Amino acid sequence: MSWLARFSKLSGAFQYEDAREKMGHSGLGMLTKTRIESRVGAIVLAAGSSSRMGEAKQLLPMANSTVLERTLGNLIDSKVDEIVLVLGSSAESIRERLAERPMKHLRILMNPDYGQGMATSLQAGLAILNENINASLIVLGDQPFVRAETFDRIIDRYLRSDAQIVIPMFHGVRGNPVLLDRSVFLEVMALRGDIGCRAIFGNHLDGIVKEEVDDVGILLDLDSKDDYEMLRDFGQGDLPSSWLAMKLQRSAS
Repeated sequence: MSWLARFSKLSGAFQYEDAREKMGHSGLGMLTKTRIESRVGAIVLAAGSSSRMGEAKQLLPMANSTVLERTLGNLIDSKVDEIVLVLGSSAESIRERLAERPMKHLRILMNPDYGQGMATSLQAGLAILNENINASLIVLGDQPFVRAETFDRIIDRYLRSDAQIVIPMFHGVRGNPVLLDRSVFLEVMALRGDIGCRAIFGNHLDGIVKEEVDDVGILLDLDSKDDYEMLRDFGQGDLPSSWLAMKLQRSAS
């Protein structure tokens, strides 16, 4: 059974016509006045093979933890109601490590199709979100510096708006995680290949809200060993301005 079929089965209330009726024909999700009671989950994408790193970057040491554990810890300290961790490569090693430190609200999912690209992990996570979840953060497993307060700020912006998509910004540069209202989940379920939810943004220009945050962590991911060596002690000192300028330029392009 395809992820799209499984999603439709698991969340029968979100067959297209029913979804339009529940969300309003404008497609802008629930009215603001009802959003205060909305529940927000998080899908953590950690299925990649870390080919550029040469080893599982999810398990790289960081302070007294690992890259992935720090990402999850920040999420757990936020307002999210449910966390779905999607694994693929190195799944067993990651499971063993996480078993040593159980985390609340965390569900772990193995995506057997992770080799076909990021879209499959997005879809796997969306498919098993609790049906009571109204929106979800899409969190990259290799972004351990996004603060819990930043997750909360993105969620709060969603709760007080009619946004379908909330995108965090740092000094005008777009970062991650983004937040998706359930009204756009079906479009994400139709994506194919190694692409993320950014692919649907052009369809919802009127439904996107950008939220400026004072957190460079939304731009900092671990793409290479150089990134890791530079960032593993982040928080204990200032990042070199030249390196940060490079990251800002890369993120803006």
